[in-house]
Amino acid sequence: MKGLLMYLVLAGIGYFTGSRLKKQTVLLCLADRVQTAAAVILLVAMGMRILIFPLFVMAGAFLAALLCAALLGFSPKEALAVTAGFGWYSIAPGIILEAGYAACGAMSFTHCVMREYFSLLSVPFVAKKAGYMEAVGICGAAAMGVCLPIVEKSTRNDVAIYSFISGLVHTLTVPVLIPLLLS
Repeated sequence: MKGLLMYLVLAGIGYFTGSRLKKQTVLLCLADRVQTAAAVILLVAMGMRILIFPLFVMAGAFLAALLCAALLGFSPKEALAVTAGFGWYSIAPGIILEAGYAACGAMSFTHCVMREYFSLLSVPFVAKKAGYMEAVGICGAAAMGVCLPIVEKSTRNDVAIYSFISGLVHTLTVPVLIPLLLS
């Protein structure tokens, strides 16, 4: 039942995202509301405790960022901002660059691209050797996009739901966390 609900929600999101109707302002507003409602329905159907996993993944990433900052001599603030990109290379470096941190923005772009490529290559191995949820955790924001088919193929089908939610939570937090960390 939950799998069917996920497929229906994703089909609705895909339809409204790719639809030619987005050219019209009124229908664009409607499409955004439908997408938001679909995501909320999915969260409620799965239970709010599904949010705990991506929050722990983020906490682990931030601890690793602080450790790297201490070992490599970077500013903790900048290391946390780079990490808060969670692999979303099209927006995270821009937010950091806009805040006036050019070198940090370049490092963020490299970090995000490397995280996505590393995830694409390592998800099957991690799923087989370490566990399914660990494989989802390394993907970051890409867990609901580029890495989702690989996660689904390398794990059980129900893990794809966790992957989508994890990627959604990571993606929603990027534009909020980076400005907060750099302020």
